Amino acid sequence: MSLFIKKYKTSYGKTHCSIVDGYRVNGKIKHKTIKKYGYLEDLEKQFDDPFEFLNSELANLKKEIAEYNEIKKLITDEIELIELMSEAEFNDYIDNLDKVILDIKEKVSSFEIKALLSGEYDDDNCFLEIHPGAGGTEVAFIRDFQPDMCGIGPFIPHHATPFGEEPAGTLEQTVYLLSIIRLLVPSVLLPATTALGTIDPVGREKGILAGANVVMPNLSPVAVRKKYELYENKICTGEESAQCRGCLAGRMASIGFEIVTDRGDVKRTQAACRKQTVGK
Repeated sequence: MSLFIKKYKTSYGKTHCSIVDGYRVNGKIKHKTIKKYGYLEDLEKQFDDPFEFLNSELANLKKEIAEYNEIKKLITDEIELIELMSEAEFNDYIDNLDKVILDIKEKVSSFEIKALLSGEYDDDNCFLEIHPGAGGTEVAFIRDFQPDMCGIGPFIPHHATPFGEEPAGTLEQTVYLLSIIRLLVPSVLLPATTALGTIDPVGREKGILAGANVVMPNLSPVAVRKKYELYENKICTGEESAQCRGCLAGRMASIGFEIVTDRGDVKRTQAACRKQTVGK
């Protein structure tokens, strides 16, 4: 396999960029496109140096292929070694074989995760999607995906976005979906969002009573909170961090709950773990 960056001019003058694999078939050079990056003119708008970006992408692909080939060689070498052993040698080798298999499994598992997380947005810390009308399809996805954490809104329009004229989500819709998600994914970390408190004075409390188990105080410095305006009229934009946390603690106490600030690791039951394994 010989990877390289390929550029070619289209019939209407633009330069198309891609990473291709060069190989030979019956003495003839063939090219197979591995990944397309669109037009150079568009990349120049996104990156100061588009070729630095493309070379970085090429280096990452070569690294992934080298890792794959290393795993493949480990497996092949081990199979060949076992085939050459006598029965007595194999019996002596069994203990070491367990360690080798475990090492290969760990390498394969790590490689699988990298392969799964190789999409357009997977290098980002998070991907935020906000749109009106979400509901049944998303809940079905959450049921199948069994996430550790998810947040569901409600949607509140912002006048400066394409959805500025869309109707807002309601408290009733949101708490209904919270309760369904709690039943479908018992272990999930499920926030009663600030948006719930924005559309109803006791929205977060109602969210907790419906099945949510996370509240999120606004810890951003007051001076910069307006820069993170996902929707209008957001509550708690003027409180200091300590005030916001104190307010939330009081609200949770009023419905019989206590705020805990320890690590929020998900605790799955054995049944949930079995369900997730079967789902995969």
